[in-house]
Amino acid sequence: MSLRASTSVTEIVIWGAATIAVQLLVFRITDMLLKGLPERINEGEVAAAALLVGAKLGVALILAAAVGG
Repeated sequence: MSLRASTSVTEIVIWGAATIAVQLLVFRITDMLLKGLPERINEGEVAAAALLVGAKLGVALILAAAVGG
């Protein structure tokens, strides 16, 4: 079943919550791999920010394809 087959607002909200949960999980995993990621980004380290953006965009594309059916 995918978002395309969802027929109620409840199902759409569940899909939205699931995708947000996965995005947050990816952030936590990336943060664990790169210790102090938020601090490094706040200090202006562009490479850490670019890696986080790349991870989030990659996961977002995969989720969009999976949820869209």
